[in-house]
Amino acid sequence: MKADYGKIINEAFRITFKNKWLWVFGLILAMGSSGGNFNIPDAPGSKTKDKDNRIETPGKVNDVYKRTFEDGLLKAGSVLGESTVSLREVGRRIPIYYWVVLGVFLLIAFVLVVGISIYARSYAYGSLVQGVDLENRGITADLSGMSKEGRRRAVEIVKLELLPMVLAFVDLFLLWVPMILVFMSEMSSGVKLFLGLVLLTLALVFLILLIIVSVSAGLGRIAVVLSDLSWRQAFKKGFYIFKKFFIDVVVMGIINCFTGFLFGLASCVILIPFMILIFIGIAGLALSPYAGVVLFPLFGIMIVALIILFTLISAIAKVFMESTWVLLYKQLIETEVPVG
Repeated sequence: MKADYGKIINEAFRITFKNKWLWVFGLILAMGSSGGNFNIPDAPGSKTKDKDNRIETPGKVNDVYKRTFEDGLLKAGSVLGESTVSLREVGRRIPIYYWVVLGVFLLIAFVLVVGISIYARSYAYGSLVQGVDLENRGITADLSGMSKEGRRRAVEIVKLELLPMVLAFVDLFLLWVPMILVFMSEMSSGVKLFLGLVLLTLALVFLILLIIVSVSAGLGRIAVVLSDLSWRQAFKKGFYIFKKFFIDVVVMGIINCFTGFLFGLASCVILIPFMILIFIGIAGLALSPYAGVVLFPLFGIMIVALIILFTLISAIAKVFMESTWVLLYKQLIETEVPVG
């Protein structure tokens, strides 16, 4: 292996905490990845007089609560059904071309939001790469200089961003959707199994191709900034580096996966004191309802503080991990790499 990972990690750490302006671009990149899961438990929806199936609740208060809850569910279901019928009637009365206009408007809005998001990430990435390179060469990177370079390289980086996205959509619609349709069809089990295996094999081939394209495009984004290349030349150079230094790139990916885990673990550790304070606040609220006057504003402040803190951690993690890729690229291209 050609890469010196110890040197890369130490230098990435130094750069990340030396120039705080890099965090601005790390924040933009980090905001592109978010999500959440909400698990809603199933509520009891049946009411029966059968003693064997009835859930017994001791005490008159619990019986009253149970009846009130079940009556509320029945009323809510009735209101929901009436509302659904009303919405269907309203939908029928609206001319079809209104729905077409609404659909076109939503599609345009979606494309604009996605386009702006991709451009913002590309701008931030180009700016970040420029800043890391300057700091690595001992030059203090300022915000305006990094931003200027990011704007200049954004369009070429956008093209590289779109390559794996397009391939992923092709994979989805040409392989996975037909695979689902095959298993939902009324074909014989043998034909389904054969077609399923063929489509699954093609899907795995596409997955490998998608990984190669994604890594090559990722290295190509760095080449756009540091080697002043067009997106086509940069992609070729990224693919060449990935092919020639395959082990180095894979090890760097594993290191960054572990780094991401450590940042996530740090976020969980930071969350523990906040959770303890929240449980204490809930206990205080149970003892005295008037405590809510003080606790609710404090809970709001804590939630805002947590959001800011986790966003900052994500930005720092993004700067650090992208810095390692930039430094790896710079080490690997010390050997002459063809671009044509």
